[in-house]
Amino acid sequence: MIYNTEEYVYDYTPQSIKIDRLRTLKVIPPGGMSMPNLDVALVNSLSVDTLQVNGFLNLAGRNLTIGKTTTSIGFLDVDSLGSTGALGTLTLLGNSATPAYVLSAKDLNNINVNNPAGVELNNAYNISPLSDSYARMKLYGTLKLTKGDFDLKGSSIQLTADNLTSTTNVARIIETPGNTFISTVNPPSTVPYLYIEKNVTKAITNKNYGGLGFIISCSTPLNYLKILRQPLSETGLNGGISINRQYAIQNPGLITGLNAVISIKYDDSELMGLNESDLHIFRRSSEDFPGVWQLIPSSVNTTTNTVTASNPLPQLNYGTYTYYTLATLTSPLRNQNELSNQSESNTTKMQVYPNPFQSTFTTQLVSETDESSTLKITDISGKLVHTQTVKLTEGINTIKVDVNENLPSGIYILHITSLHTNKVVKIVKE
Repeated sequence: MIYNTEEYVYDYTPQSIKIDRLRTLKVIPPGGMSMPNLDVALVNSLSVDTLQVNGFLNLAGRNLTIGKTTTSIGFLDVDSLGSTGALGTLTLLGNSATPAYVLSAKDLNNINVNNPAGVELNNAYNISPLSDSYARMKLYGTLKLTKGDFDLKGSSIQLTADNLTSTTNVARIIETPGNTFISTVNPPSTVPYLYIEKNVTKAITNKNYGGLGFIISCSTPLNYLKILRQPLSETGLNGGISINRQYAIQNPGLITGLNAVISIKYDDSELMGLNESDLHIFRRSSEDFPGVWQLIPSSVNTTTNTVTASNPLPQLNYGTYTYYTLATLTSPLRNQNELSNQSESNTTKMQVYPNPFQSTFTTQLVSETDESSTLKITDISGKLVHTQTVKLTEGINTIKVDVNENLPSGIYILHITSLHTNKVVKIVKE
């Protein structure tokens, strides 16, 4: 055992090192070269101020603590690290003068961050694109942000079931006010996000899977649910912006009649200058026109930093993914109903509401003359699923459309055509 030693340098000669407290530890092959295939494993827990490993560091289920909250000397320089054991916690400490820790990690159990400058995940830059860990880290336990942001830098974190032992270990994140997940740079080939996949076979109440902040109550089993959280701000077609957080939800099967109540959490640091008291939920399908979002009437609780939908949603997603974010009514993301014939003046657009709809919707349009017209609904492949004849009069026309309630949920195209009229708009059935 070595205690309070200034430095211990180890070359690649096979050795077993048992250490519990050091100021500086360097594991460096001769010549100082980096050796990705060099494995260094802890045989007991270690606390150190400065750690450098030119290779892979395996925590092997042990605890590793870097730095102190009372000094600024914490420093970590490891090619990559992970853990083949089902236990162990990586703790990164610092004070206001400590730089951000730079982390390249594969599989880890628990991470505690208590460093005001936070942590940068460097997997998109420091790990080979041929590796399964390129731009991705797997988390089996808890990642807690006590002080400092976690900068994904274009990488993802997978909250996964524990496959290291037979013991269930629920992966989750814990954030404290002002300490959250960000992504300051995003390489072209990667997208930053945190995600979790769950089989949901029973009713749930206020379930916040993985601590990601997308909260669901639903009396109907969801069967399968995938939640992705991205530290990104969205811009609508009319220039409105969202907070610096969005979710991508996938619930295969397009289950209808869910009556799911959702709430979305946010941090004050994500507001992007938006009026917190005016926040509402907006959503769009991955198949929708880019920048077009649907308003979901909502209420905000600025004490708990939560926005809750005013009414249950019959469906959590339509299309491949459905994206959710928060924006304000004073700086709204563009509404789907404004999509139709964008080059036309406001007097000639065709409006559809509600959209998405369940079995009935209303469309409104302006006709230049009295005439008979054909209303058709087709799916995205062009297959006709509904048709009816409508009589248009000169001026504004309001038409109520009843669609077969057995029509599958999804995206459809509404056409109204005649000698003088040709209107097309995308509609969505929940």
